Amino acid sequence: MRLTELTHRRVVVWGAGSEGRAAVALLQRWAPPGSLHVIVDERSAGTPDELDGAEVLTVAEAGELLVTADVVVKSPGVSPYHGALAALLAEHPHVRCTGGTQLWFAEAAAAGALERTVAVTGSKGKSTTSSLLASLLGACGREVLLAGNVGRAPLDVLAAGLGAGDAFPPDRWHVLELSSFQCAEVRHSPRVGVLTTLFPEHLDWHLTVDRYFQDKLNLFRHGIAASVANLGDAGVARHLEGLGGLHPYGVAGVIRAVEGAIVDEDGSVLVEAGTSPLTGAHNLDNLCAALTAMRASGTDLTAHHN
Repeated sequence: MRLTELTHRRVVVWGAGSEGRAAVALLQRWAPPGSLHVIVDERSAGTPDELDGAEVLTVAEAGELLVTADVVVKSPGVSPYHGALAALLAEHPHVRCTGGTQLWFAEAAAAGALERTVAVTGSKGKSTTSSLLASLLGACGREVLLAGNVGRAPLDVLAAGLGAGDAFPPDRWHVLELSSFQCAEVRHSPRVGVLTTLFPEHLDWHLTVDRYFQDKLNLFRHGIAASVANLGDAGVARHLEGLGGLHPYGVAGVIRAVEGAIVDEDGSVLVEAGTSPLTGAHNLDNLCAALTAMRASGTDLTAHHN
């Protein structure tokens, strides 16, 4: 779903946190005056009465407003699998549900910007890997924007870009760190996706272990060009089916950590032991992920490493 599809639709934003605020600020550009509303499950002491001119209502207060909605733009922390939103979607299948990450991906796909996008997910290691990757790509002369769970929310980035007249500058690369909540909603894949580790988490949101895994892996299921996967992690190694364009790391024959150094598939040293400021074996794995993602994106490692 693209932003233009929201024109003349009845749209509600579900969630009044930072993502909800970003959604309201952006959607006010398309929504008819007074038509945009914000829904919260319950009102707390800090719940505002309005966000950027949009009235904030609880589910109980919204009443028929929810039944007549065309689109729900939900915050990542709101699960579509249980609670009031799940009940609404089950009882009223005409209501479409999307989120800020999916809106960003849809606009990026239309602009051809997913060819310059690397998205990183995993149960652990995704923040460090994303930050490393953005720094390394920047050191290689690329203009890089880091967003997602680290940095700025995708909708904030989109709003700022539209306000500046160009949401996706042609020379800019995007590195996104994505949670399982965000991966679950996307309907496009980036050029490169990175899977660092995989073990059960956030079952209060996903409800089952299998759904958690499937929601994480959804990032890789929509025409991905390259999947960077840590084969040294048992959870990742069990879920390789369907990962297109596989670029493994962490095992013999590919980029991996050996006695504190990072070596290439032919055994040549990419990073000398003791020269990385990061400590711990897990951070060496994160560096392996970032270097493998650089290669998968078309960056020549041998031309830039010291």
